Amino acid sequence: MRYGIEGNNRSVSTGLFEISRYDERKTFRLGAQGSYVLSPKVTLFGGGAWVHYKYDELVAGTGPSDLAEWVINLNIGASYEINPNLYVTTSYNFDKGDSDSITREFDRHRVQVGMQATF
Repeated sequence: MRYGIEGNNRSVSTGLFEISRYDERKTFRLGAQGSYVLSPKVTLFGGGAWVHYKYDELVAGTGPSDLAEWVINLNIGASYEINPNLYVTTSYNFDKGDSDSITREFDRHRVQVGMQATF
């Protein structure tokens, strides 16, 4: 769990060609990640996170005076050990964003395949 008041990243797109700037952004993050060793060579993993952003006091632009949004991330994946120093990894990630500004709402699906080397 993490909470912060951030002085940067206070400018956001609140319309098709519109950027609004806020005096302050508060961020709360809560997440968990876990893994399970299925066999000596295969590990499964998954997790999720919830992030809430609160933009306070519009200072420039025509967006809402205060803006709130949240993002949920869910992920699952697997890793296969080729040898003690080389792994093939694949994962699926789903992100959903909701906001007071309709132009900032989204659903995103990502599939990743890669190799990981340790040395």
